[in-house]
Amino acid sequence: MAEFTPRLNSHGIYLSKYYYDDNPFYQSGYGLPNCTCYAWGRFYEISNVYPSTLSLNDAGQWFPETVSEGVYNTGQTPALGAIACYSKAGAAGHVAIVEQIHDDGSFTISQSGYYRPIASYPPDTHNYFWTDVCDANTKKSSWMGSYDFQGFIYNSEQPVTPLPKDWIAKNAYLSRAEMENNVLLAWDYFGSRGWSREAVSAMAGNWETESTVNPGIWESLIEYGGGYGLVQWTPYTKYSEWVGAGWENNGNKQCERIIYEMENGLQWFRNPEAPIVEPPISFKEFSTSTIDVGTLANYFLWYYEHPAVTIQSARAEQAKKWYDFLGGVNPSPPTTKRKKMPLWMYLRYF
Repeated sequence: MAEFTPRLNSHGIYLSKYYYDDNPFYQSGYGLPNCTCYAWGRFYEISNVYPSTLSLNDAGQWFPETVSEGVYNTGQTPALGAIACYSKAGAAGHVAIVEQIHDDGSFTISQSGYYRPIASYPPDTHNYFWTDVCDANTKKSSWMGSYDFQGFIYNSEQPVTPLPKDWIAKNAYLSRAEMENNVLLAWDYFGSRGWSREAVSAMAGNWETESTVNPGIWESLIEYGGGYGLVQWTPYTKYSEWVGAGWENNGNKQCERIIYEMENGLQWFRNPEAPIVEPPISFKEFSTSTIDVGTLANYFLWYYEHPAVTIQSARAEQAKKWYDFLGGVNPSPPTTKRKKMPLWMYLRYF
């Protein structure tokens, strides 16, 4: 896999095969300046592999077509070389390429925009090429007010988004970008231990309501009163006394506690108030399940969280969004160490 080099200017674009002779948009009379011609060509330039299955339709159709066809991975997390896709009612939409990802979750895109007539060659025409920084929460730049962000189409020749370094933990409600930071870390923690994307997304959908995915938050923001952490352990000592020193603001320890509960038959039990009283699956089965993520979110709500109100459709919808968000993001390799070959195996005769 080649090292990614961001394109932050138009140098080398004019008459390049990626954007001109080999580009189907140029061949059909819809060449630069044009967002689809540019994004198709830049995607090709990055991988140097002709993207024969990439959409040739209007920009607003690229993401739903790709999701439907399943040729490329898609998701809601920016990654280097990915196509950022946008739709707009009554318009053709827009596509751009992710060139840089910044520490605050924002990202830089390169792009072009349809404009005619072309004033000169080599083109210095309006909309031929420019870059923008997109907001970490909306995934849009300042000029995209009425556009709707759809998602990212990932370039298989590029690495997925680098994981955040640290959990965001504080006694305050988190923003969307801060929640995304923590969901990525949770997915890396659980996914590297064999948990399914569906199970982690189902938990994240519940955590969003319980704590805004925040390992440092107290119930109603009242310290040392009520619940605490990702799942709002109540009383908080159920978690704090188990961990001991270093229990506060510790996302990894909270994930470890959830796995401990799963492995020791804790917390997951029948709920007389739930639509289905007896759990259809065990907590261990939940951890690796790949059934509908909304269903799993309900199971976690009913048999783990045990709230007073058992019908909370928002949690299932949130879980589905987190599932889409984690598309294309791979957790770290398994943390289990390979077992050594027993001595007697070395003594066998062949």
